[in-house]
Amino acid sequence: MKKNILLLATLLVGNLLFAQDKVNKSSSNKNDAQVFLNLGGGFNNPFGPLGFGIDVAIHPHVMVGTGVGASSWGTKLMLKGMYFRNEHYHGGAFGLSIHQSTGITLDSYKYQPANSGNTYSLNVNGAGITSANFLYANYRNIGRRSKFYLQTGIVAKLNNPTTSIKYAGTTIDFTDKKARSAIDISKPGGIIMNLGFLIALK
Repeated sequence: MKKNILLLATLLVGNLLFAQDKVNKSSSNKNDAQVFLNLGGGFNNPFGPLGFGIDVAIHPHVMVGTGVGASSWGTKLMLKGMYFRNEHYHGGAFGLSIHQSTGITLDSYKYQPANSGNTYSLNVNGAGITSANFLYANYRNIGRRSKFYLQTGIVAKLNNPTTSIKYAGTTIDFTDKKARSAIDISKPGGIIMNLGFLIALK
């Protein structure tokens, strides 16, 4: 049910951005920049909440990019491609990005079982996760060369490795669903909602 709600919300936002794009097209600018510094943030940001990317225009309708940043599941590396409906990188664009999150190591995760006054220190080791992002973004010009964008989409995990949890050096079968959920929520996945800026470099 939750997945269906997230998918519906993504489609609604995408349709709103698409409608705005049809109403508010700008004229093409042949002096557009070709290389941009990408800075942004939000939920499931392609290069993490603390990071940056470099986007390069390779065709009037196509831009490719890469990025790196810190995320809740380790360092995140990203490669992406965006196809613009209009020339010169304005308006609506569809894209695909591939991500590699390096994983996490928590040496002292505090865990307190329900109905217990005891607190245990656990070692949590989460392996790297590879994911694909299906993207829709809407770009607007800022000044003559830079841009602002809103982005939405869905994250699809391409692998889901087991998270190893140890107590006193011994791997344990950790079945507490609530505590498991608190760990798993840090993994990449779900809906994408971001805003960002493309700052012209060249």
